[in-house]
Amino acid sequence: MDKDLIILNYEAALLSLSIGLPAEDMIEMMEEHALNDDLEIAQGYKLALEDYLSKERTFNCSVKPVIEE
Repeated sequence: MDKDLIILNYEAALLSLSIGLPAEDMIEMMEEHALNDDLEIAQGYKLALEDYLSKERTFNCSVKPVIEE
């Protein structure tokens, strides 16, 4: 597997979770990618979910989108 692609998907998934994507939706996407043999994507999502869910109450990361004029 391509480690760089796994890391890229890990970071994208972690960002998505931090801005409010429900973990259940991420799990569903992970499973769909695994079934379609997109294993690097599924692995990145899995690692992000593990980190996010293991720190669910103490996850010190949130992203607040800001629109600058």
